[in-house]
Formats: sequence, C-alpha cells, structure tokens
Amino acid sequence: MLKVASLSAASPRPFGTTLREVRFEVRAGEGLGNGGVEGNG
Repeated sequence: MLKVASLSAASPRPFGTTLREVRFEVRAGEGLGNGGVEGNG
C-alpha cells in the first residue's frame, strides 16, 4: 500500500496551483492517475 497524508507544496509560479493537505491511499491492484492541461480554467 502507498499512503500519502498531508502533502503540501507551494507553486513556483504566481498563478500556479498550490497543493494543500493532499491525502490518498493506493492498495494492491489499484491505479492512481493525475492529469491536467496547462491553461485550462
């Protein structure tokens, strides 16, 4: 199992996205993906 708790990271860019208190668990047989497109939003 992979467990992440309280992950935070400031954005290096003025209009970037800052991570605050991210938590997740990935268990055997599961997959985790995160994707985004710069400029959307």
